[in-house]
Amino acid sequence: MSKRGATSKKSRSKGSSKKAKKEPSTPRFSLPHWSFDDLGVWTNRALLGVVLIAGVGGVAFGIEPLREHVASIRADPLVVEFNWPRMAGSAGDGTWMNQSEQDRLRAIALANLTTDPFDLESLHLTQDALASTGWFAEPPAIQRAPGGRVEIDGSWRRPAAVVRYRGWDYLVARDSALLPLRYRVGDAGALPVIDGAYTGPPQAMSGGVGYGLIWPGGDIGAAISLFDTLRESSRFNQVARIDVSRYVGEGLLTIVTDNGGRIVWGAAPGAGAPGEVSDAVKLERFENLFADSSWLGEHRPPVEIHTSVVLIDESARP
Repeated sequence: MSKRGATSKKSRSKGSSKKAKKEPSTPRFSLPHWSFDDLGVWTNRALLGVVLIAGVGGVAFGIEPLREHVASIRADPLVVEFNWPRMAGSAGDGTWMNQSEQDRLRAIALANLTTDPFDLESLHLTQDALASTGWFAEPPAIQRAPGGRVEIDGSWRRPAAVVRYRGWDYLVARDSALLPLRYRVGDAGALPVIDGAYTGPPQAMSGGVGYGLIWPGGDIGAAISLFDTLRESSRFNQVARIDVSRYVGEGLLTIVTDNGGRIVWGAAPGAGAPGEVSDAVKLERFENLFADSSWLGEHRPPVEIHTSVVLIDESARP
């Protein structure tokens, strides 16, 4: 009541002494708060939304042609650059990888890569193809560089020996994984030779030769570790090969010398076996055998240096 009175009083105070003109009465009902100005605001907002949707749609539907266009402009001829493994103590570009194998690996990369700088799939395909060669201990790193260059680097496996099997010398790495090279018997140069393998080269799941897979049986890895130990001896150059034919069944490795002598080393270095002397004692005995040429020879019986005393089985023949 007080509020109506205050309002009325305020109206009278603003007016003049003239008598207020009576306005015609109108029906009392409410209209929504809407005007043509509001219509313009909402129209502008709707148009803005349509423009935004059209823009997003254009980007979505036009990104692939745009990408292809940019790729065609930026594409350069491919240049594949490998970080080849280095020879110990070499400087510059010295590598033990022969030229024919370099050319083959480069050809594998070029066959899988594209000139499209945005093409990640071809990088993955190239990585898988190079990993399957067996040369890498893990998939190599591949990245694009300006000017169409593709740089390839990785952890290279290093050759350790060849495994002689059915008329071929198969190259194996230090971890006894099969590498993608083989030679006719005697054509592998100065690489150490392992003979008498329990089984043939590893096979891939697809049925082909399993490059990069560990040679099964454990005998090849044992022979490689023995080669490493014998390198400490001044008589290493008189080692012709290591015979592993008794390893799987008896746990014995046999050294074959350049004059046909046979020295039974025993268990693999570091492995140890009950009743065997230490690797240091074996190595000392190995060297002493060469002091007397009558101990070793093609027609001499094997000498066993792994037991508590040196044994020569006169009944045995190589």
